Amino acid sequence: MIPGQLANATLHKERDTLDFRKESFEIVYHYYTDNTTGQRFTVDEIDHLNLTQVYNQYRSKHGIPFVDEIKSIREQYGLSASKMSDVLGLGTNVYRNYELGEIPSPSVGRLIQLAKNPEKFMDLLELSKNDLSVNEVDKIYKKLESKLNTRNDDEELIKKRVPGEQGPSSLNGYRQADIERIGQMASFFSIEMKPNKTKLDKLFFLADFIHYSRSGFGVSGFAYESVCRHPSPKYAGYIYDCLFSKSYIDVTIIDAGAVEVEQYISHLPKPAEEKFEASEFRAMQDALSFSARFNTDKFDGGRHKSAIDYTSAFYIDFNT
Repeated sequence: MIPGQLANATLHKERDTLDFRKESFEIVYHYYTDNTTGQRFTVDEIDHLNLTQVYNQYRSKHGIPFVDEIKSIREQYGLSASKMSDVLGLGTNVYRNYELGEIPSPSVGRLIQLAKNPEKFMDLLELSKNDLSVNEVDKIYKKLESKLNTRNDDEELIKKRVPGEQGPSSLNGYRQADIERIGQMASFFSIEMKPNKTKLDKLFFLADFIHYSRSGFGVSGFAYESVCRHPSPKYAGYIYDCLFSKSYIDVTIIDAGAVEVEQYISHLPKPAEEKFEASEFRAMQDALSFSARFNTDKFDGGRHKSAIDYTSAFYIDFNT
């Protein structure tokens, strides 16, 4: 678990700057001190968390796609990593390394971002078609035509309603919001707890911020704002309505004495765990465990409707 407790050591967090590619980035630097000697030290997990904060800011600043975005761009055209590298004019091993986490230069990052647009990708394909067989080019053209002629409601929803359409940042946990992942999360929480809207908002917040505190990434891609000093996903009501229409969750009314209470229930028998990394699913499970004792009244999200930066996750005690 990151950050974890080590015997006879205390974890510290402080603002600091680290350099990457001749640029400086401010992060919440994590390190341990030995309680006996006072010596400072780090471990691999903490080093990774510190560096991830730097890399995320660098990608965000220069418009360089993140690993999940790079894979998604390739997969939308049904290409192997080798064929994608041919279209982009990159070496196969070079491109594969980008999908494994190596950070492209800003110019290459922008080239990969351009490929996300089917019309731009068609231009790239025209320039590189001599590197592909006739059958390969024909298959890709058919995929492109289908993509251009089919309106993707989920993509439109993300662009118009889910914060983060300007790209991953510290305001959305460096994740691109995805309706299917949000739907699977809502379904998981509804199977386990049957929450009302306020509780579901809280569970999303906990899962996202717990995971960010450990890895430097959120899970859902939601951005959050302070609503009466409580953290709430932006446009959550609109997104939940979309999840109803796509049959991820439904709402039922129960009689709670003097009032009627809405509860969300899942349409799915169980969540698709394969949609999440093991650390993400563990954060979702921990959100359920922590939700009963985590008091949002103690969370100061700032003035009403102010954005909540994910870096605040490093300073939250999720047990209170």
